[in-house]
Amino acid sequence: MSFKELFIKENFEEIAKLTDDNNHSEARILGAQILKDKKLEKVYTAIKDIHSYFGYLPSELSKLRYEIDKEMFKIAKSKLGDKFEEFKGSF
Repeated sequence: MSFKELFIKENFEEIAKLTDDNNHSEARILGAQILKDKKLEKVYTAIKDIHSYFGYLPSELSKLRYEIDKEMFKIAKSKLGDKFEEFKGSF
């Protein structure tokens, strides 16, 4: 296994662990970092901060996060190629 493949595998496992631990925003931030997309990273960080402020994820914010997720998966599909399904499945 190459270094790049190992790096990707370890990060996908970390995303899955964060998701299992109910740290969905952190998982998405890591996903944006893997994709090297600073804009997505900032949006997910803002969502995490608002979630933290309220102590829960307001339904409107959840809907927005869902829309941002669609954009992240679109970007991931173009950048990750055959690793896309594994990436998406990590969430």
